[in-house]
Amino acid sequence: MFKKILAKVGIGNAEVDTRLDNAIIEPGGTLTGTIHLRGGSTEQKIDKFYLSLVANVKYQVEDAIGYKLVPFMHYDIDSSFTIGINEEIEIPISLSIPNDVPITTFGKEVLNPNHHISIRTGVDIESAVDPTDLDHISVQPTPLMTMFFEAMEKMGFRLYKTDIEEGRIKGSKLPFYQEFEYHPPYGAYEGKIREVELTFIPKGDGYSVIFEVDKSKGLFNSETLVSIEFDKNTSNFEEIIPKIETTILSLL
Repeated sequence: MFKKILAKVGIGNAEVDTRLDNAIIEPGGTLTGTIHLRGGSTEQKIDKFYLSLVANVKYQVEDAIGYKLVPFMHYDIDSSFTIGINEEIEIPISLSIPNDVPITTFGKEVLNPNHHISIRTGVDIESAVDPTDLDHISVQPTPLMTMFFEAMEKMGFRLYKTDIEEGRIKGSKLPFYQEFEYHPPYGAYEGKIREVELTFIPKGDGYSVIFEVDKSKGLFNSETLVSIEFDKNTSNFEEIIPKIETTILSLL
């Protein structure tokens, strides 16, 4: 009886751990692995498991900038059973990842340490504190996105910052969006623009990339927004360069 009372206040509770087969994923991919559950010091009834994808998102209130965890995908795994004392159970999982999830790494390079994408695992335990587990995942760009980044690099643009910002953008269902901020090359755009901001929006089997230009002699102008599109028929970055050039020139 005493152990059952302790369990109800969260002492001797079960432990949960998600073990992914591979924590490296591309937008639109699938995460697989197992939920590992270990029983506590008393027998307990499990009501269900749940998993969420969570992003660490930048938000701004007046002049203050902060970061907060924002869940954006939820997966319920209905499974009701009783786990014994110190019993270990594994449940396989397979999670479809949205094709507009922000990327977090280029190869082994972390884009912005303030932003991360994680998978949160929880277990509903009858009359007890629910144990949770938070694991970071590495989201790599798709081959099409990589082509676009290569095109920007070949044109001399230098990526200096990425942000995952609170807010909605047309074409995405997520409560945030990702911006890639570039400094222009010396020469052709020198003295004309200070930076270019890009946002990828999935469209069919490709992307619509939204451009915003910060002109050197003025503030952001909400009218200097335009997008270009490319899809799986794009074979290399050289096909993208003329589209980028034409787009940026149209915004000057």
